[in-house]
Amino acid sequence: MQRFSKKKEKGNVEKTRLFCSRHFLGERSWRKFLNECLPHCISPSPPPCLSWEPPPQQLRLDNILDIMCSSIRPDIINFVHSNISRNSSLCRHRCVGHQTSAESWGTGRAISRIPHVLSDDTHRTGQGAFGNMCRSGRMFAPTKIWRRWHRKINVNQNCYTMVSAIAAFTIPSLVLARDNRVESVPKLLLIISDFINDVEKTKEAIKVLKQIGAYLDVEKAKDNHGIRPSKGKMHNRHYISRKGPLIVYGTKGAKVIKAFRNVLGVEVANVEKLNLLKLAPGEAPWKTKSAFEKLDFVYGSFDKPSEKKKGYVLPRLKMVNSYLARIINSDEVHSIVRLDYKRATLKKNPLSMSAIGSMSN
Repeated sequence: MQRFSKKKEKGNVEKTRLFCSRHFLGERSWRKFLNECLPHCISPSPPPCLSWEPPPQQLRLDNILDIMCSSIRPDIINFVHSNISRNSSLCRHRCVGHQTSAESWGTGRAISRIPHVLSDDTHRTGQGAFGNMCRSGRMFAPTKIWRRWHRKINVNQNCYTMVSAIAAFTIPSLVLARDNRVESVPKLLLIISDFINDVEKTKEAIKVLKQIGAYLDVEKAKDNHGIRPSKGKMHNRHYISRKGPLIVYGTKGAKVIKAFRNVLGVEVANVEKLNLLKLAPGEAPWKTKSAFEKLDFVYGSFDKPSEKKKGYVLPRLKMVNSYLARIINSDEVHSIVRLDYKRATLKKNPLSMSAIGSMSN
């Protein structure tokens, strides 16, 4: 590998920087950085939170918590989310396909020996039953409840996933990428005062959503509400709709559950029992004041462990700036890193060496 001069063209200088960084880090460390560090996205310091009071009160800034500055790990979120979604049994009922009176007609009738339905003067009379090749029959080898449906998830990894999902919605670009309509919201880190815990009527809940600018997201969910175009309609999954706002409350027995449960696309969750399946799909969460104050109690901070989850401490950032290529190729790093150069091999004459000469004799 030849040594490039800074006086050469720009392309050669960039190659020099790439070679220098690889030579400085070593081949194994370089591959480790490329495979592990680059895919990880570190959450930047979010802007201060915004507390919302009902009119005629004004908006006021609030301090952010450590959980909002946690690292965002899409790889861990994807892994845990896919495992949690499998935690439901998919077995068939033992009577499915056999809920009809049918028995075989035996041989000698020029029909198959499969059981045939016993009924009079209907279209169902004489039709095959019970078999997997028959209409309305059972499936072959029905799935059982004792199959390994569920997946075990590491507790610490599950907490890490929840922290990453909470920190992800503080970045507007990630929320907008999920097609959430948050353009009219004053700030994404919006904290609603605890007066919403006393809201019990649906019309009052819709009024609050319009005041904070989140009703556009509800209308988007309404416009995309429709009938599922598959056989899931038979299995209690008749309708499909988009996700809307997620209201997170922290007061026990809050009436906000009754107020928002009839608004299409809006979901309600307790801050102590957050579900990754609700956070990770890309909903735009709006927290109440009591829920926001409980985040430190549930997940702790960088220095103080959680009081609810015993011994859990927020994971610290391994990199303040995750843009590794920019760091390695910066002028500050290259000012102290020497350029790579080709090393010449010292040639030796084995015939002139006394030790080898004695061995050859």
